[in-house]
Amino acid sequence: MAGPEIVGLALAVPSFLETLIHTGQDLSVRISAARNPRLMTGDLSAFTTRSAQLLAQWTVGNQLCNSTRIDAAIQSALDRDFIDIQTRILEAKQYVAQVEKYGRLRRFWVADRPRKALEESTRGLERVIRQFEDTVKAVEASERLPANVFLSADVFQWVGNHVVEVADRVCIRKGCLTRGYHKTKPKIGLFLRESRPYGGFSPARVQDIEDDIKFLAKNLTTAVEATGILDLVGYRNNLETEDFELIFDVKSDLEPKGVLRAFIASTEALSLSSRVEMCIQLADAVFQVHKLHLVHKNINSGNTIVMSDSGAADSALRIFLVNWQLVRRATNATTMQGETQWWRQVYQHPTRHLELAEVEYSMGHDIYSLGVCMIELLLWKPLVIQPSINDPPVVSPIFISEAAKLGFEVDATGQHNWLAPRDIQKVLVALAKSAIPFAAGDILTQLVVSCLTVLENGFGEALVINDDPVETGLNFVGAVKDRLAQLCI
Repeated sequence: MAGPEIVGLALAVPSFLETLIHTGQDLSVRISAARNPRLMTGDLSAFTTRSAQLLAQWTVGNQLCNSTRIDAAIQSALDRDFIDIQTRILEAKQYVAQVEKYGRLRRFWVADRPRKALEESTRGLERVIRQFEDTVKAVEASERLPANVFLSADVFQWVGNHVVEVADRVCIRKGCLTRGYHKTKPKIGLFLRESRPYGGFSPARVQDIEDDIKFLAKNLTTAVEATGILDLVGYRNNLETEDFELIFDVKSDLEPKGVLRAFIASTEALSLSSRVEMCIQLADAVFQVHKLHLVHKNINSGNTIVMSDSGAADSALRIFLVNWQLVRRATNATTMQGETQWWRQVYQHPTRHLELAEVEYSMGHDIYSLGVCMIELLLWKPLVIQPSINDPPVVSPIFISEAAKLGFEVDATGQHNWLAPRDIQKVLVALAKSAIPFAAGDILTQLVVSCLTVLENGFGEALVINDDPVETGLNFVGAVKDRLAQLCI
């Protein structure tokens, strides 16, 4: 703010907001330097100790004022307060300049009028800043607009054209983040993109999709840091490709190795302790999803990314859940749409296999999928063979062999003689009981079988299907994590 320029909140670009912060910081420093013992100004620490938070609040306020879904009265109140903030900053700058004209001794006796004006102006500034923040928080609490999750073009852009496709609608490419967002600092580096197309949909349907994206982004950005979940930066609207993009940070010490099923198929078996550690990471990711009262609905080794961590002492491997496009609230209604593709049915509970699912999706279904992935990790053999996203999936030999022991004939392409839903579950349970004891021991065998039968048998004495499936789902995954962590390999 070089001059007396007043800008409405809806037109306040990021650079202007940052300049306003710097102006407030300068004002605070000059007031402190005045050293007038009679000076009782307002608290301007928001510009110094809370500058990032204040900038975020103003950015959200700008989004609210440009949203067609926010009440006009709220927008007017925010704009009025923002203009008042600027006006009082300019006034305070004039008054502090007058106080600075006097020497220290004369400030005490002579500068009474500008001192009182400065006190009144800064106290009003403190009050209106607090009022602005309270309004933004109230709107956020009503969930009418998630806080600071939209990535505008001046904040994030893709760099270059090199794209590495890793899963369905999931890729890794280089991007440029111009300022810090949530847990991610400004950088030019790798990001993971998940796309949600909306081309050809009605405006109402597009709005529904964006609302879902905002809801997911808001929840993931407020989640605690956890193994198994990449930090979400935010979402953007790609008008050229007509899709919404969820943008996740791939930290500089992480090197992508591909999806889990392809990595297992192309790599020598890791030590048992390393395989158990990867099971813990995946269980922790599921646990964090459920802590947010969400269900992932799409957990499988084709939606799990493997990365090496050069920042760890032993350059350990880490795995991360991706492909969040089906995520929803655990308590929300579902469309009851089932899974009909065989390579996904392998990871889905039998009640979800029909075109119209028998039951609503619940946390128990995520836990079942976790158990299937644990079979692959502990045996270090994929159940679905797919070297790359462009290759057709093929049924693995270990699944075909175990099915044959039970009298089922399975075609490797999955196109003919595919199994009934309950028969797939029988094969997986039989495979766990016959192969995991030799590969990982009886305790891990029991743990995997418990995951595969959780919807039928519960876990120990705590059934998953009861009056509070959310709480028991959390308890179950927490118990899985505890048992894995207690194992001494």
